Amino acid sequence: MKIMITHGSGGVGSAERFTADFFRDKGFDVIVNDYFTQYDIKMLRWHEDFPDDYEMSFVEMFETIEIPDEPIYHIGFSLGGFFGIINHEKFVKNYLFYPGVLGFTEDMINKDYSNAWVISGMEDKGQEK
Repeated sequence: MKIMITHGSGGVGSAERFTADFFRDKGFDVIVNDYFTQYDIKMLRWHEDFPDDYEMSFVEMFETIEIPDEPIYHIGFSLGGFFGIINHEKFVKNYLFYPGVLGFTEDMINKDYSNAWVISGMEDKGQEK
């Protein structure tokens, strides 16, 4: 079985590496997708006082990610979770951890997301109450 992992706005970090190692140790074929490096993006800042220095939209970045034409599971962290929402129909299952949802179109709202699980914790540090 094949698993694709997509990262959040901080790029590939410990969550992605730990998850990839965990599944590889169990015998899965794992792809960790780093879609920032090709655009020389280290991380997204999400703050008006620290503007980002790239002109690529997330959707354009996501279009460069090659999804194998075979059954594949997806694990997305934060911004990678948004990738999973946009491309949900291309995966057997989507496990989206704290997906950074950047807006929905009417077309997106009317789709069947029954293959997607959104995972977030109400009591985690940093969560708004």
